[in-house]
Amino acid sequence: MDIINTQKLSFQILDKKQQQNIEIKVLLDDLQNNSSIYLSDNISLIFINQTLSKATAIIEKYIEFGLQFNDHLSDDFQNDAFFLIDIPKNTVILRRDFFGKLPIYYFFDKQNKILSLSDSIKSIVTNAKVKFKANENQIISYFKPDFDTKMPDNQTFFQEIYSTLPSHFLYFKDGEAQQVHYGKLKPEKYEQATDATLIASFKKYFEKSVTSSLAFNSPIGSMLSGGLDSSSISCVSQAFSKQKINTYFIDADIITTKEKHFAHQVKDQYQTHHKDILPDDQELVAVKELIDLTFEPEKLIATNSLLLNVYKQCKIDGVAFLLSGHGGDNLVGLGKEYFSELFDKKEFVQLFSLLEFRAENPSLDAFYHNLNGKS
Repeated sequence: MDIINTQKLSFQILDKKQQQNIEIKVLLDDLQNNSSIYLSDNISLIFINQTLSKATAIIEKYIEFGLQFNDHLSDDFQNDAFFLIDIPKNTVILRRDFFGKLPIYYFFDKQNKILSLSDSIKSIVTNAKVKFKANENQIISYFKPDFDTKMPDNQTFFQEIYSTLPSHFLYFKDGEAQQVHYGKLKPEKYEQATDATLIASFKKYFEKSVTSSLAFNSPIGSMLSGGLDSSSISCVSQAFSKQKINTYFIDADIITTKEKHFAHQVKDQYQTHHKDILPDDQELVAVKELIDLTFEPEKLIATNSLLLNVYKQCKIDGVAFLLSGHGGDNLVGLGKEYFSELFDKKEFVQLFSLLEFRAENPSLDAFYHNLNGKS
């Protein structure tokens, strides 16, 4: 099996219905220079993230089971995203990882018979032979209050450029694409688990998720707000990294950034390369600059003016992969169930201590009150 590090590749397959060749262009983002292609019996496997040891197993499963190959891959393959190009069968498969950590986009230029595949919208737009139109419906949806929590779809801010959904693979043949779901969550295996088992499992998978990002050769950055999510991610990243990671605190005078002392405790204990970043004061200018960089708007809660200078500092530091704790609260919860648990156990001293701490740190409640109308 041959291995080639690459960022641009081109293949030819046949559209048997139209009796025309289709050019397959694989365009990988310059920042994610950790992709590799594996060639075996005219089947090409391009990983978004390097996973050499898994390439042979994936191709063997595909040869044996065809489109059902995902059903025969173990959970160890959940974090893998790749393009599989089967030239003899004129077939292209785009497979996104289970939780959608790694993006996959595609565009089929019907006029020029070119299928572009990428981990970056910008790479597709800048290499295409056509001028794209804005996807107005998606832009309008972006400005709705519930955009951050709505179910993902395959739409982007450009018409005809689509995203492959998490835990899906896209099957392209004869000029037509079909998206198929694979895998499923199995929460029932934890139904009888003890608290100790659940805690150990959470620790295991949390560390596995964070450390999987450390496989990239480029320097790693991590947002560090001082909150539980970003602090945990930064601590684990630095503990397992062979190099010092870069941490960034947005030093804005708003209620969600009153925990600077917590962020500094983390950076002091773990000795990260840390910078406190002042926000930009021009929101509209920041929006334009960020969209010019990524060809899609920022989807974090923080405004563009808060994030722009962080991204600029990342560029100076050579950081190509920025970790964030955004969304962690939605996954784990805001911790209020613990108050009920202490009350039920009549542990009132601990309960009152926590309530006093919460009263002294209003950002714990005020942020979420402003975000969704309730605390």
